[in-house]
Amino acid sequence: MASPHIPLEEQPVIFPRRKAGQSKKNGSKRRGGQAGVVVTLEILEQVFDMPLHRACKSLGVCATAFKKVCRKLGVMKWP
Repeated sequence: MASPHIPLEEQPVIFPRRKAGQSKKNGSKRRGGQAGVVVTLEILEQVFDMPLHRACKSLGVCATAFKKVCRKLGVMKWP
């Protein structure tokens, strides 16, 4: 899981998608008004003990986006 340090401006950010009929939430004006979820190795380490679906739910993102960010950070398979 050795991954080089990623500068703050290049850290992976996940922008949650709204479901049909869901109103816009207050937040950044980027991507439909929702703020992004920045995922770092430190954040991943906090949820390593959870199953994938529970880790995704705790961060408020879908499994597909979560897996993509994990791969960018050097985690090829969820523990």
